[in-house]
Amino acid sequence: MALAAAKEKWKVAIIEKKAIGGTCALWGCVPKKVLISGEELANFSQRMAAAGLSSNTTPDWSELMAFKHRLTRSFSQDSRSRCKNTI
Repeated sequence: MALAAAKEKWKVAIIEKKAIGGTCALWGCVPKKVLISGEELANFSQRMAAAGLSSNTTPDWSELMAFKHRLTRSFSQDSRSRCKNTI
C-alpha cells in the first residue's frame, strides 16, 4: 500500500520494527514452504527407497534454516530497495 501511495505522490512513512517485506514473505508462507518442502523431499526419498530408488536424503536442518534466512533476508533487502527507489 505504501508503495502504491508513494507512486501517486502521497507522502508516506513506513514504520517497521523488524525487516520490511510482509508477513507472508518473511515469517509466514515462504519460510513455512521452505521447511515443509525439505521434509517432504526427505520423506519422499525414504518412501521411494522401497521402490529401489535410494538416494539417502536426510534433511540438514541447520543448512535448511540458513537457506531460509538467506531467502527471507533477500526479500527484505529487495523490499527496502524498492521503497528507497519509490519514496
